[in-house]
Amino acid sequence: MRVEQLRGSWVEAVHEVHVAVVDSTGGLVARTGDPELVTFWRSAAKPFQALPLLEDGAAARFGVTSEELALACASHSSEPDQVARVRELLRKIGCSERDLLCGPHPPLSDRVAQDYQTRGLRLTAVYSNCSGKHAGMLALARHHGWPTRVLRASAEKHGPGVRKTRPGCGKRDAGCVGGKRIAHPASRIPNCRGHAEAPGSHRR
Repeated sequence: MRVEQLRGSWVEAVHEVHVAVVDSTGGLVARTGDPELVTFWRSAAKPFQALPLLEDGAAARFGVTSEELALACASHSSEPDQVARVRELLRKIGCSERDLLCGPHPPLSDRVAQDYQTRGLRLTAVYSNCSGKHAGMLALARHHGWPTRVLRASAEKHGPGVRKTRPGCGKRDAGCVGGKRIAHPASRIPNCRGHAEAPGSHRR
């Protein structure tokens, strides 16, 4: 399978697609391309990084909405409503934009980026496409009473199945994994179904 990206009537880019669908045991039930292709998780890791928000009760405690949870599970386009929701989540947990170290960057959406540039808007960390994920990690730290400065100042382990989480996105936190194992991370990561660990505690 491949996806062609058009600019007008011209093919600008071609993307090869590799998909693996597995059942609850990790058995392959559907595929296209190479299900064993080794690649980086990148933002596909975010839903798994957000799991402890629900499993450990942080989402319920802070009244995290489905929209805020969605932002913790994905990259966003820095649209005004998305930025406002991240700020609201930070407010709920008693944090601020200064607690985010994901760093600003131009919005993923060309339309939004052009609008902000035209208006001379100064981009801060909350505009990062990863700010929802980092706000979710801060919520988990608040819930467990972990010092948020640990997230700001170190590259400590944070959350189930995250070997190296760097709050300053750029991000080398999810490693290389075969496609089939990305679809069923518990088959590779022993504590994926477990609860989050405090920064500095390293289960093996």
